[in-house]
Formats: sequence, structure tokens, C-alpha cells
Amino acid sequence: MRILLVEDEEPLRDLLTEVLTTEGHTVIAKSNAPEAMAWASGDVALPDLLLTDFDLRGGINGLALAYDLPDVLGQPLPTIILSG
Repeated sequence: MRILLVEDEEPLRDLLTEVLTTEGHTVIAKSNAPEAMAWASGDVALPDLLLTDFDLRGGINGLALAYDLPDVLGQPLPTIILSG
């Protein structure tokens, strides 16, 4: 699976990336919603899943990202939203 991971806490982002990569997934890790939206606006291979923290820094929370990202990608995107 190609997973777009959006997590603003670097240690957790690194841990999730390591675990998911070890399990054989490709992880595109971003630190906030604007960064993820900018990435998605480019010529990218579409992710299979969005895994995002709910409470993100940068003005856009994970729920808003999950709502807006499919418009940028041009297709629905299964999403898991994490909350600590």
C-alpha cells in the first residue's frame, strides 16, 4: 500500500513510518496539512490511504484534510484519523 502519513509530531511520524515501511508499505510522510496538500497538487502516484493525526499544526486539522484532499487528488481516499 502507498500511505500518505500526516503527523506533526516528528518522533511519532518517524515511528509510524518505520513500522509501516517494515510491514512493506510505501510511506509518504508530511508534517502538516498544507504540506500534504501541496504534495498532492503535484504529479504524484496516488496514495491508497490517508493516515493522519486529528490535531495538526498549521491551521488545518486532519478531518478537514480528509475532506479536502480527494478534491485535489480527483478521487475518494480511504482515511484513518488518529487522536492522542
